Amino acid sequence: MSRRRKVLLAVLTAFGIIASGVGAFEAWARRGRGPRAPVVGISVSETWYDAARLNPAPYAGALARAGANVVVLKPGDVAAVDRVDGLLLVGGGDVEPTLFGGDRGKAHRVDRRHDECELALLRRAEARGIPVLGICRGAQMIAVAHGGTLRPLEGEGARRHGVTLKSVSAHEVRCLEGSLLRGALGAGPHRVSSTHVQAIDDPGPRLRVAARAEDGVIEAVELPGPRFVVGIQWHPEIESLTEGAQLTPFRLLVRASRP
Repeated sequence: MSRRRKVLLAVLTAFGIIASGVGAFEAWARRGRGPRAPVVGISVSETWYDAARLNPAPYAGALARAGANVVVLKPGDVAAVDRVDGLLLVGGGDVEPTLFGGDRGKAHRVDRRHDECELALLRRAEARGIPVLGICRGAQMIAVAHGGTLRPLEGEGARRHGVTLKSVSAHEVRCLEGSLLRGALGAGPHRVSSTHVQAIDDPGPRLRVAARAEDGVIEAVELPGPRFVVGIQWHPEIESLTEGAQLTPFRLLVRASRP
């Protein structure tokens, strides 16, 4: 069986288990690692798939496997970040282009309220000094919050990185020399999944590029210094179902979140 088929089968199986027992799954994710485990908050939107917990569930599972207790932060509840030890921003619709001087006509499923809420969460997380991991849209939010810009992917780039039949195990990425991810994952190439049509164009003055795809698209950014702030464009929560190494970003967040 090919790697893509193995990952796809694992994803479908995981979603089937989650859909059939969301309540039990969430109870385990919230408290299953014991009272001494760090608590990581997952930011969600008001979309139906977030409200039904279908979107945050794979991330919660990865965090729980990595050693965290997980809470889902309600949309707009910025103060909730004061009750967690770490923050995870997950995938979703495109970031509102007017937040970084882009063309709104080239964005899809924009939710300005959610964007502003997550920008506020990031500011509050920085004020508290807690670690942050962003995945897919979450990585883009981290870039925008740090003065960066995004760009729409078009043509071959959109086909390679967007939602297609080849999204699972879509392309390779390489971690750049000197990055935290390279030290943790190795240089690569790493085969990853991809479901985005926006990409980080300029990470801004504070972040550094940590990984790129073979076509040059930025696949990860990091904040230099002691505080853990990492944005990953691919979906390690999917890859970690079959590739143990892809649980590493979640382990890094959990380790940085320990009180």
